[in-house]
Amino acid sequence: MGEVLMNGFKPEKLSHLYENLWIEGLAVYVSYVMNPDATNKQILMSDTLVQDATPMIPKLSEELLSKLDSTSLADVQRYFWMQTDSKDIPTRTAYFVGLLVVKHVARRHSLAEMVRLSGPDLRNEVAKALEEMSMSQ
Repeated sequence: MGEVLMNGFKPEKLSHLYENLWIEGLAVYVSYVMNPDATNKQILMSDTLVQDATPMIPKLSEELLSKLDSTSLADVQRYFWMQTDSKDIPTRTAYFVGLLVVKHVARRHSLAEMVRLSGPDLRNEVAKALEEMSMSQ
């Protein structure tokens, strides 16, 4: 049995970064759809994440694209956690980027289709969305 870290994560059990980005992005997307009057603070647990991360979307998209298959705890910490040593990006950045990824995919798929995406099809959709986002200004 592998080492269990203080935060409860087992390094050998982590999902790929693209799966985590999708799961959390889809959850945020559904929260917005189900609660259209909710604020960013209520949905993203931050008043400033959208404002702080928006100018960084092309850079963040490229960075995440290069790490899609990562199962590194350090990558999960960098993009998803509230407390991180990364000072060059806002905390919990992946939740906002994941939302944008899902919005890109929603242009081509219904919610029911998006919920069923998995494996290589899911990875391809996430990669395609991040590629599009990396070229945005």
